[in-house]
Amino acid sequence: MSSSSSERFATYVVPSIPALLRLARTFTSSPADAEDLVQETLLRAFWATDDFDGEHARAWLYTIMRNANINRARRIRPTTTDQPGDSEALPERGSSDPAVLV
Repeated sequence: MSSSSSERFATYVVPSIPALLRLARTFTSSPADAEDLVQETLLRAFWATDDFDGEHARAWLYTIMRNANINRARRIRPTTTDQPGDSEALPERGSSDPAVLV
């Protein structure tokens, strides 16, 4: 990342941090999660600063945050255990099989 990238980050991103935090609070259930979402957004914006054209900075940042929030929701979504074939892998309750009792 060049010094011009750091300058672009300071110019376009840093002034929007309070607005990002307000938006993140609407997406999450806790202040800590909101801060984590903002941090992830800032990191992604820092990596992409060279590709940013300089127009509509807040819309660009909001899009990054929205996508980060979607990815975060996918990561924490509970997985179901009712997958085909799972019933054979788990012993039934009350089984008298000695291997199950171990």
